[in-house]
Amino acid sequence: MSTGPRVSIAQELGEAELRALVARLEQGIAETAVGFTRGMIWVAGLFFALAGLFAIRTAWGIAAVVAAFGVGIVLLGRVAARRNSPGLMAPVVAAISVQPDRIVSIGHRTSSDSRGIFVTHWIEARTADRHLLVKANDDWKPLLDLLARRCPRAENSR
Repeated sequence: MSTGPRVSIAQELGEAELRALVARLEQGIAETAVGFTRGMIWVAGLFFALAGLFAIRTAWGIAAVVAAFGVGIVLLGRVAARRNSPGLMAPVVAAISVQPDRIVSIGHRTSSDSRGIFVTHWIEARTADRHLLVKANDDWKPLLDLLARRCPRAENSR
């Protein structure tokens, strides 16, 4: 007994759900890049302020080391913001939207402080040549479920 043509899991995601998923990913990408930049500015600013305080107290060696750490934070923050820029992430979002078979893996990651009090949730999607990373604290589970439904062939590392 035939039940008719099978609809793939990727096709079961409705147009409204797909639009919401793509909009949420685009919003998350922009927020993630801005977050890396903002965090870099705050932390580097703290290091430069400390370097200034040590310079006022004529502790030149310590001021130079602290300022060097500040420069390192700036460089690291710029790399993180650039690697997660909306322009570089657009091909992954396009693949999710138009060609979900190109997504090779999706996953959920967390980062936190040493005591595990301030936990940040991240959603990740990969094509063969690009990597998408989106900060998604409160809605990580529904977002990951939508991605899993949209990209059923992707390896899922929850």
